Amino acid sequence: MKLNFTVLSFLFMFITIATNIQSAPLTISEELALLETDTIQEHTSGLNTPERVLDISRWAYQLQNLDITQVSENNSFDLIVMDNSSDGSYENSYTSTEIQTIKESGKIAISYISIGEAEDYRSYWQSNWNTNPPAWLGDENPEWAGNYKVRYWHSAWQEIIYSYLDNIIQQGFDGIYMDIIDAYWYWLEETQEEPLAAVYMIQFVESIRAYLDANGGEDMLIIPQNGEYIIWEDSVTDEMKVSYLSVCDAIGIEDIFFTGDLDENNQYAPDTERLQVLQDEYQTSGVVVLSVEYLTQQPLINQYTDVAQQYNFIPYCSVRDLDVLTNGITSITPPLNDSMIELAPNYPNPFNPETTINFSVKEAGHVTISIYNIKGQKIKTLLNKHKSSGNHHVVWYGKDNSNNKCTSGIYLYKMRQGNYTQKKKMVLLK
Repeated sequence: MKLNFTVLSFLFMFITIATNIQSAPLTISEELALLETDTIQEHTSGLNTPERVLDISRWAYQLQNLDITQVSENNSFDLIVMDNSSDGSYENSYTSTEIQTIKESGKIAISYISIGEAEDYRSYWQSNWNTNPPAWLGDENPEWAGNYKVRYWHSAWQEIIYSYLDNIIQQGFDGIYMDIIDAYWYWLEETQEEPLAAVYMIQFVESIRAYLDANGGEDMLIIPQNGEYIIWEDSVTDEMKVSYLSVCDAIGIEDIFFTGDLDENNQYAPDTERLQVLQDEYQTSGVVVLSVEYLTQQPLINQYTDVAQQYNFIPYCSVRDLDVLTNGITSITPPLNDSMIELAPNYPNPFNPETTINFSVKEAGHVTISIYNIKGQKIKTLLNKHKSSGNHHVVWYGKDNSNNKCTSGIYLYKMRQGNYTQKKKMVLLK
């Protein structure tokens, strides 16, 4: 049965008002504490959802003029980010048969969706909004005509997104690529209208994960684009950061190495602060980085390919309008054949106080399994011994090598046998 998030939100608001009718208004810190509790509860509600793993080395990104046959026959990429419609309308949505054609060619099909701006060419747009805008609709983006900032924490806008997701699920996409995550900055800093804008965006992303899980999209990937600083905002607690990173299967990043005022072919000027947050937070949490630069000159593309490999990003080059399909770029050294070992998802996940990790080896040999924290520091060696071929398991009791209890958060566990390695992520909750 499909969840009615508007009804649930109304009931929650009614109960909250009834409970606190004699109380003084909440301060921002008190409201933040309540929001953090909601974030933790929502995260723990996904205990039985399957682990989603993104294992690719090349990707492509095209939003306009897409040809299904051309995408299906191009073998230079493993994943395609595309619009779910040929012109933005519901009537011209790609059929489930067309999406299946892409998937049968061995590719992962990801649907683009803007959750931080409304677009006037979408089917949900109503003509009277230009003169009589709803309360959630903000100003037009001066850099993108027809795109309007939205107060994404309003239930009316969220219902529009949930309805949009229904179509994406029915079409058979493998996931969603969520744009304008950085809209939080507009409301937080540019207009200074909403001091909890970052928290509300994190909760919105988590509610989208919950909606997918509840309505047939539990296997779908979630990939936000940009807005990577959101987890470093003052209003975002450590628990919220952990929860947000746990629902991100990858993150898309634009213009991180080549920056400037040109649409294409800006000079190499890497944004070191953005690179730091991606390395220190996202990659150490097991989040794949999909990088796109708008380059057409081969010397710049070659330079980009080299630097992307250094950072272990998966690169792609195109024009800014994203109206042509260019070949995927292979820059990351292909992993060694991991078929000799198999590391299974831990269960339960999230967990408290213990979790079991199953694994198998095809040939007898020395095997190590280690636990790493979100900073990439090894905190526990679970296994370091010779194992026979076959299936095995180890249990982690949430403690480090000094037998101290570990704090709540995201942890990586990595298995190695000789030159073969595999790793996965898990969440410890208290």
